[in-house]
Amino acid sequence: MRAVARRPSKRSARNEDSEPTPSEAPARTRRRRSPEEAREEILAAADRLLAAQGPEAVGLAAVAREVGVTHGLVTHYFGTFANLVREVFARRNRLAAAAVLEQLVALREHHDPGVLVRLAIDFVTDEVRARLFLWLRFNDPGGGAGQGANLLRVLIDAIERELPRLLGDRPPPSRETIEDVVLLTLAAGHGYAIGKRPWLRGLGRDDEAAADEAFRRTLLRAVQRLVEPA
Repeated sequence: MRAVARRPSKRSARNEDSEPTPSEAPARTRRRRSPEEAREEILAAADRLLAAQGPEAVGLAAVAREVGVTHGLVTHYFGTFANLVREVFARRNRLAAAAVLEQLVALREHHDPGVLVRLAIDFVTDEVRARLFLWLRFNDPGGGAGQGANLLRVLIDAIERELPRLLGDRPPPSRETIEDVVLLTLAAGHGYAIGKRPWLRGLGRDDEAAADEAFRRTLLRAVQRLVEPA
């Protein structure tokens, strides 16, 4: 009687060094987060993606993948993508404003208003902030871009308070002049940050870093003429 050959089992036929099937792979353990931790991690991930790709190329699903949470959890905390962008914009503004205010206090010994102006120019020429502002202005006109108004008043209050110390015996400009200078700096800085690449290409200028520095110097001279008395 001919012996019947036994068919090798799937487990024995598979190379022992091969990867386990998904059903055999150990289940991935999810890290437990408090609501505050989860919200902050989502905001930080959204900030990274928005900075790298811009709001036009990012969505809630991409942010969820970046953090490793469900799309539903992101929606639970922020509702819509516009709300998430608004929160990232506000968070970025708060962090930057805190840094500027801290440096304002440190500048009290310099008596050089030019240092203050350079801080303001660096703040408004940040490309990520400018892109988020523009996106919110057209996609969330009811609240996003306008949320910076209170922060703007806080910064102007700080500038008005610190300028007399920096100017020494020279008379400080009026509140209205300070506001006009801040508006000029915002408009010029945001406009340059958003449009500089096509503009520089059109002008045949390939060195973006050199163009950035030249723009800052030009804006600095213009602002100093307005802030410092003749």
